[in-house]
Amino acid sequence: MKMSNDILNLNAFDFYDFWLLYSIGFGKKGARIKDIVSLGDYLNRAIFSLDELNYGMSKLVYNGYVAKDKDKFYVTNKARDFYARAKNCKEGCIQEMFELAQIFAQEPIQSGCKLTVYFAQYAAGKYYTL
Repeated sequence: MKMSNDILNLNAFDFYDFWLLYSIGFGKKGARIKDIVSLGDYLNRAIFSLDELNYGMSKLVYNGYVAKDKDKFYVTNKARDFYARAKNCKEGCIQEMFELAQIFAQEPIQSGCKLTVYFAQYAAGKYYTL
């Protein structure tokens, strides 16, 4: 699958980044990759590509929206603050994800982000993390 240049841009947020953030969820218990992929599929009727996962997670972690601990990813207070400030319909609303993704694309982003490979391959229905 050929990726658009927007997905590969580490200096700007796009729809795929917010889709990934929204798929982690805003709870405090964190999410494993299988949970992220499952919720992402429910929300967008699509499975994340490795590029979407790795480029998106690189930007989200580097810019302080997500933290990783062992095999779980957690949204940070910065992400929760963005969500509280920008949301305008009830939580869990699929339309909300699309609306918030447009707002998130305007969030300031730090330059200097480098690609981190958080996920190495998808095989036998499973993502393998490094």
